[in-house]
Amino acid sequence: VSTPVDLNGVQPWAALAGGVLYAAMAYGSWTATVVAAEWFTAHPPPMDVYVATRVAAIVRTVIIGLTSMFAGIATVTSAGMFGLFARVSYGVLTGELDPRAVAEAPSAAEVFDAAESDGVKQALDVLLPREWRRR
Repeated sequence: VSTPVDLNGVQPWAALAGGVLYAAMAYGSWTATVVAAEWFTAHPPPMDVYVATRVAAIVRTVIIGLTSMFAGIATVTSAGMFGLFARVSYGVLTGELDPRAVAEAPSAAEVFDAAESDGVKQALDVLLPREWRRR
């Protein structure tokens, strides 16, 4: 169940800039993934030392895995930012949203109450400082 979010005060160009930035990061990290994969293919690990071969395989897997995972996360985030740009731009054009409005940040108690209703209370008990918690 999603909670409605007030999009007044969101600048459409900020969402567009975020989408472009995340798209650039996705492209860069995917390029790094391809370059690393090509380098590992061109420079196989030495086969005469078993431990070195296994360590090299682990390092190769971690590097390829992390860069490709970041590329995927950045791609999804970029798509979300472009979607936010489209929604906010539509709202501004139709007069539904005011990009100059000042949005109020929720208090810690409001965040905690919302989390309780979503079933995340145990995680917040661990993450939030003791003085922020409700008794």
